[in-house]
Amino acid sequence: MSASFEVVLLDSAGKPAAILDSHVWVALKYEPRLNDVGMCQFTIPMDDERNALIVKHSLVQINRYPEPDEEQDENTYIICYRKKYVDEQGFGWVIYGGFTLEFLLLQRHIDPRNDPLVAGGFSTKQGPADTV
Repeated sequence: MSASFEVVLLDSAGKPAAILDSHVWVALKYEPRLNDVGMCQFTIPMDDERNALIVKHSLVQINRYPEPDEEQDENTYIICYRKKYVDEQGFGWVIYGGFTLEFLLLQRHIDPRNDPLVAGGFSTKQGPADTV
């Protein structure tokens, strides 16, 4: 038996707003990475009412079910890309793409001139990143 997957659309509070299972999406691809930015991409019909819930910077969570009663949270992604298209048969589709939340860390800029310890722009602190 093969695993099944679902894409959970999260609201602004991080609670599930809607679920897209394999009956809704026609393609799902994701790439988890350890300590790096992963990506996801899924395609759903253009006429699906849940498209209204997915805007830029929406959060989605991909869940994997290796067994029907066993859920594994694969990762949470922030939607950064949306493309609508119509195929050769005239069916409308929307492709969504996103990145893991590590993507947000890439946007941070560090100004070494802002050095309250006057250590020449070098960090003189050590410890876990969440406390430093």
